[in-house]
Amino acid sequence: MNRRKFIQSSSFALAGLPFVNGPFYHGPQRIETQILIYGGGASGICAAIQAARMGMDVTVIENTMWIGGMLTSAGVSALDGNKYGAGGGLVAEFRDYLIRHYGGEKQTFTGWISLYCYEPKIGHDALQSLVKPLPNLKILYEADVIGYAKAGSRDRKITVRTKDGQRTEVICQIFMDCTEYGDGMKLAGVRYRLGREAQHEYEETAAPLVADMEMQDLTYAATLVKTAEGKAMPFTALEEAYWDNMFRCSTQLDCYLPDLNDKKALNHTIHTWQGFITYATLPKNKYLLNWPHHSNDYAIAEAFFEDLYYRNYVLQSAKLHTLQFVKYMQNRLGHPEWQLATDEYPTKDHLPMIPYIRESRRMVNQHVLRLQDMIPVKGNKRAP
Repeated sequence: MNRRKFIQSSSFALAGLPFVNGPFYHGPQRIETQILIYGGGASGICAAIQAARMGMDVTVIENTMWIGGMLTSAGVSALDGNKYGAGGGLVAEFRDYLIRHYGGEKQTFTGWISLYCYEPKIGHDALQSLVKPLPNLKILYEADVIGYAKAGSRDRKITVRTKDGQRTEVICQIFMDCTEYGDGMKLAGVRYRLGREAQHEYEETAAPLVADMEMQDLTYAATLVKTAEGKAMPFTALEEAYWDNMFRCSTQLDCYLPDLNDKKALNHTIHTWQGFITYATLPKNKYLLNWPHHSNDYAIAEAFFEDLYYRNYVLQSAKLHTLQFVKYMQNRLGHPEWQLATDEYPTKDHLPMIPYIRESRRMVNQHVLRLQDMIPVKGNKRAP
């Protein structure tokens, strides 16, 4: 069944231009700042907070209504890294806010995927609590970078556009690309790559022998809530055929294999409903739909990064794919009590503002972080 049959015709604005509400900073037509960070996602906002705490003047350009990226705007509200790898620094401050809010670590250990599960809106509140005490940190919400140029020997001139059409020039000493897609690198003319490098390039044993353009899927996550009396969304025979093609064996409730305990048949465990629904259970009877097996992952290719119009088409398609899985849960799997949470995101469709992006553009530089730098290998220079 072709996914395109589920894509409704729609006209899209370019990515990063929605403008609804939020604590906006309405800057003048020209701003001067020491550091300009393009993207207020997880990496961008952490860099901004740390630089501001060190006394730097920082401005963040964020496409969406929220800061936090994957942690909040993408709805992936279960921290990676569990008991022995939870992390310190800003991660610890973020985690401590969650623990205080929910009343203890037991209250955040609601799903078996992570010790720290939370509602995305509470994650956003946690980051705002770190940002608000910093007067030298300004955030332009729902704005986009549309121009990059040198301004003298060291400074950069960045042209920013907000939803209302206002254009602002930002003069900065340091320009940081912290976008989900690496769009700043392309705008600045920086060399980058997509796909997988060949094994000989960096001597990484896990790399393919020949370079290719294979990329990790994106996921358009969803936050669901368990209701007392849920009504299943209606569906058609065409949609059922789509489910058969895309979602069969996501759990044992709907799997054609004779041996449901055969992990080799599909190269993964076929979980029970209980294993599935406790995977990423969140506080307040909510659930993070980010299931890796025959669920809401969505394949992407090079064009997704290089063509903004195609990117928006894919994002629309990925959203509909996720909504189809929710229908599948309610109807085929027999659990209509699980509904889209309507109190989580400031969006009309109640879905996250951005997808969960696992892989993006990577800068080509003199020194590149390699597998050997992360995993101890005999003879390497990695510190013990």
